[in-house]
Amino acid sequence: SVSSRPTITTVQDQAYQYKPPVTSKQTDKDEELADLARRCEDLLARLHSQRSRAVMLENSTHHYDYHQQPSPTHTPAYES
Repeated sequence: SVSSRPTITTVQDQAYQYKPPVTSKQTDKDEELADLARRCEDLLARLHSQRSRAVMLENSTHHYDYHQQPSPTHTPAYES
């Protein structure tokens, strides 16, 4: 039973690996921030491409419908 104990602790160590040691806290924080920055840039790039694609779709498909029917915000009949 003694030999099987280290495997359990290694699994737990892997699970709690994101907690940085006290000695290298600064470098781990920097790496964490750099990783977050990279992820944010990736998400932003994806968001911009999706938004531009959505704008293109809006202009191509809903262009005429948008001008034909008035939007509910401009008609005071719905509010009262």
